[in-house]
Amino acid sequence: MSPALTLLIDALADVFETEESPDGRTVAEALRDHRTACPAFDLRVLDMIDETQHLCLSRGAMPAAGYADTIWAMLPWYHPGLDSGNITATVARQMLTCELLGPDGLIFCPDLRVGLFVQAGDVDYPARCHASDETFVMLAGAGLWQCGDKSWRRAGPGEHIHHPSMTAHQSRSDQGPFLAAWRWTGDIGWDSYRLGGLADAA
Repeated sequence: MSPALTLLIDALADVFETEESPDGRTVAEALRDHRTACPAFDLRVLDMIDETQHLCLSRGAMPAAGYADTIWAMLPWYHPGLDSGNITATVARQMLTCELLGPDGLIFCPDLRVGLFVQAGDVDYPARCHASDETFVMLAGAGLWQCGDKSWRRAGPGEHIHHPSMTAHQSRSDQGPFLAAWRWTGDIGWDSYRLGGLADAA
């Protein structure tokens, strides 16, 4: 594994280990168990590269954001929901995600998923739900999050946002973008992903 990717994996393990849920510790252990893997990098051209590099090095950003910046263009980024049509192109093109560890990840792991997520400034990612248990950890920037029947909350670097299985949740960015790490545990199949609330997913 490249030194930069090892640093990123270790930093993400550290942030998930602080999660209150036991799943966070499970994810941290899985990241450390796979830190010696040797994935093949594929240099990519990204729509959002300029603004995200500034974000990663912004004041208050977590160390993981800086490590991600050093290998940003080699990570397996894609625009979520664009290929499937689940999310409109206008919104999808303003978000990036990648799976670092998982069944489809840069490093293979069959039973959980860990990745990074960027949401550009002034974007509403509409309500969605899925069978997996999910936690986001903010790494740089700040955003608004809403889950189930709870009120919107603002979260910045180091804060955790937990979404239980099949609970509708949404995110909103202000004028600037944000970067977060995410993990999926439990039923991690993509087939359960739906825009909207639980009623729409039934």
